[in-house]
Amino acid sequence: MVIVGDLIPERLAQARSFGCETVDLRKDATLADQIAEIIGIPEVDCTVDCVGFEATVLNAAMEVTRAGGGIGIPGHSNQKLLHDLAMHIRQSKASTLMLEG
Repeated sequence: MVIVGDLIPERLAQARSFGCETVDLRKDATLADQIAEIIGIPEVDCTVDCVGFEATVLNAAMEVTRAGGGIGIPGHSNQKLLHDLAMHIRQSKASTLMLEG
């Protein structure tokens, strides 16, 4: 299952059009609560940040990724930011960081 979260209704509609579940990030409910409504638990196996490494998105990804899960940030090339993120992840519950760019 793929769950897509976004603030823009048209993007959510596009994601639903090809079979994704969606999370409307404009709602007052937390991301974890909305995920739990869909799959029964407030965490996922992995997340992918397609926003471009915004701190709020990354914090949310770390919050909802299960222990031992993975967080991917495709295409990001700022090595200092990635190093800082890797250090933070080592101290959090997520244990995998995909660095591809």
